[in-house]
Amino acid sequence: MRKFVGADDFHRSGNVNLKFLRPVKDGDTVTVHGQLINREAQDDGSTLVTVDVYCENQNGDKTAVGQASAKVSNQ
Repeated sequence: MRKFVGADDFHRSGNVNLKFLRPVKDGDTVTVHGQLINREAQDDGSTLVTVDVYCENQNGDKTAVGQASAKVSNQ
C-alpha cells in the first residue's frame, strides 16, 4: 500500500485488516497481491481507496487475506 498510495498518505491514514490462514515458515517467500475495489471522493478533496489484498507463499498457497485502505491526497 505504501508504494500504491505513497508513504506519507499511508502513514497518515492507512489501514490494513488481514486474516491469517496458514503459518509462514522460515525460508518461505511471501508475495503480496492487491486489487483496487473502490475509490470514493472525500469532502476534503482526497480520495479514499480500498484494496482487496492477499499473500501467497512460493507454492501459491494463500497465507493471508483482507483489505487495505487509505486516503490519497489529490495534490
